[in-house]
Amino acid sequence: MFSLGFIGGLLLLLGLASAGLYFGRLNLSVLWWIDRWGPSVGWVIRVALILAGAAMLVVGQLRKRERQRREEAD
Repeated sequence: MFSLGFIGGLLLLLGLASAGLYFGRLNLSVLWWIDRWGPSVGWVIRVALILAGAAMLVVGQLRKRERQRREEAD
């Protein structure tokens, strides 16, 4: 099973890669649909991917640390 941090890192990576490739007029095949509604909506989706991925990554790391602390206390 994938952890919250892993999924968040994947979303963050996809968002950053899509943003970087956009300037070369390229896109990831997984995210080909992102600009169908125009470049502004595409950027909103990219930023949302980056922010959601970063938040999930942080929460996943915090949960992991809390779990480790509880295991050490037992």
